[in-house]
Amino acid sequence: MRIPRDAKFPPCLIAEAIGQLAGWIAIEHSQWRLRPVAGLVGECVIAAVPAAGDRVELAVEMDTCDDDAVAYSGSASIDGQPFVTLERCGAPMLALGDFDDPDAMKSRFALLRSATAPVEFAAPLNEAVELHNVAGADSARCSIVTPADASFYADHFPRKPVFPATLLLDAEIRLAVLALKNRHGGRMPATRAIRITDLKLRTFIAPGTAVALSAGLRDSDTSSVSFALDAHVDNKRIASAGLTFQWL
Repeated sequence: MRIPRDAKFPPCLIAEAIGQLAGWIAIEHSQWRLRPVAGLVGECVIAAVPAAGDRVELAVEMDTCDDDAVAYSGSASIDGQPFVTLERCGAPMLALGDFDDPDAMKSRFALLRSATAPVEFAAPLNEAVELHNVAGADSARCSIVTPADASFYADHFPRKPVFPATLLLDAEIRLAVLALKNRHGGRMPATRAIRITDLKLRTFIAPGTAVALSAGLRDSDTSSVSFALDAHVDNKRIASAGLTFQWL
């Protein structure tokens, strides 16, 4: 895959691409009966941010893959150097036909494996959600509404549209950045997101859903600052993760 030349590209979308590679492996292994959906990420380490035009190589190592669940680790590299790594990832296997057309998936998989497969990654950043009613610093809060209609639902998923966990995480990271700015008098300190831990998505998020986000300060020292991220729908926690920024 290649990083777009005309768009900001958050590293969490690279992590999404690694997860999609694992998903294709699992789908083919199930003989187009099942697919992994949602799940958890034990740790995502971000060593660098790719530049526009970079060609990225993805790799996945499957730990388990059966009719119940998939477990894997993976990485994204540029010129042989990993810059995003995923560890201790897993997801339940659900009926493929509930989410996608199996025949269409077979055709797309054949294209991806062919010499004519596109390498440019089309990121849906123009449709990312906006943060509303942002308040607080050490414990910042905001609300979002997932788009009722967006082009990424055509892939995620045609038969049962689900708001991507990657875009939810991107919104939560942006909230943590705003918390840092509020904490430092409106000026963003020199930091970089380097680690996401214990990411859990507990349910599907439908189009048009109101979601309450929070980013609570967990720890801060001379080398890093960390936040606890949470997402709630109707006062029920649906997602959580830990986020660490490195001071630059």
